Amino acid sequence: MRSLVLALAMLAGVPRGAVSSPDARQTAALQSIVSATGETPRYQADPTTGNVIFMTGRLSPPSALPAREAARGFLRGAGALFGLSDPDRELEPSTERVDGDGTAHVRFRQRWQGVEVWASELIVHLDRTGGVTCVSGRIRPSPELDVRPRVDSLAALATVRALLPGSSVVSLERAVFAWDRPP
Repeated sequence: MRSLVLALAMLAGVPRGAVSSPDARQTAALQSIVSATGETPRYQADPTTGNVIFMTGRLSPPSALPAREAARGFLRGAGALFGLSDPDRELEPSTERVDGDGTAHVRFRQRWQGVEVWASELIVHLDRTGGVTCVSGRIRPSPELDVRPRVDSLAALATVRALLPGSSVVSLERAVFAWDRPP
């Protein structure tokens, strides 16, 4: 167990003191990967959030499931490493691509209460056997906020048009914009 915690604290490119100790969910997620594969993955964490932003190695055993389902299954078990509370609720598959050599790439966008979390996505890469070999991207910690609009959409559009005279803005889309530090 000590080496598992040490591995989490010594993330590539992050000074030891910059990362807070992993919580119980993160430790369990990493232990689950090691137990399933017999290997410790390599990874890097965001120095601000402590969430994993890149992980590679043999991350899961082979799977006969379709790539999207195998990727979702991996994220259910490892989501805490990336800052997710409930991957099924917070991630929406957006694209899936299979290369000529059989490797698959499933891209997930983060959503909160049906609203996109701006610039937050994970890409899960699987080998031709269906085993996860890499996960990359940035997810924001679950925002835990109410995303119901406070302003009518037509009023919001009128405000944007007034702020950007001469622009051709015709519609708006709600999004959660999360930052690591207050502006």
